[in-house]
Amino acid sequence: MLVVLWAAIPVGIVLSMAYSESLFTALAAWSLYSVVTRHWIWAGVLASCAGMTRPVGLAVVAAVLIPAAVVLFRHRWQTSATTDRTPLGWRVLAARLRPALTLACRASGLEGLASQ
Repeated sequence: MLVVLWAAIPVGIVLSMAYSESLFTALAAWSLYSVVTRHWIWAGVLASCAGMTRPVGLAVVAAVLIPAAVVLFRHRWQTSATTDRTPLGWRVLAARLRPALTLACRASGLEGLASQ
């Protein structure tokens, strides 16, 4: 229904011309659809392409960037809350990585860091 209304508006003829409005509209629509379906890589790629077609594309980039930042912040906050409840896992990981990090620091000439 919205596609019919979009094509029926008086400036809908511009979509058939060799201007960038139709490309921008398609990229912006697919980018926002990718945000809704949580395909973040595709949303970012399509939003950046929409931003390159027209200056108004920066609004599409912001419309993709803000939800992605919110989801990333929530995911990191939940992950950090989970790891705070299980400090033993971090200790085991640090104990396993310490010999490798010490060897890497000594090999690169950073012996001061290896003793910490």
